[in-house]
Amino acid sequence: MNNINKLSIEELMAIAKQPIKENDEFKHLPPVRRFIASDKIAYGDVKIPAMLVYDRYIKWANNNKIEVLSKVKFFQELALYFTKIKVTNGFVYLMGPDGFNLSPEYLELINADRKRNFHGKKKKTKKEHKN
Repeated sequence: MNNINKLSIEELMAIAKQPIKENDEFKHLPPVRRFIASDKIAYGDVKIPAMLVYDRYIKWANNNKIEVLSKVKFFQELALYFTKIKVTNGFVYLMGPDGFNLSPEYLELINADRKRNFHGKKKKTKKEHKN
């Protein structure tokens, strides 16, 4: 690699304009473990709602141009790394709070979105299941 002191202003500007890439040291990990490691999610004693974790995962995956896992697959893998607790309105995971928006307003938005997605799904007919 070139010595940074020997690079021209144009070369330095070209480097600065390159998109920030996910750290290569995590590329070999399974998707959820990769998300945990690269986003520095830590085990903790704060109850983080499952949909808040999935929302953060989707944003991370999209930013890193990684195919988003289904909710089922994501939560199956996440349960390997964090304690999952059943609560009245779903599940929470014991994690550190860093990087999570735990404001009541944001949690309300996430919960409303979860309810809209759950109740807004149309049941498939037998014909639709065959296709």
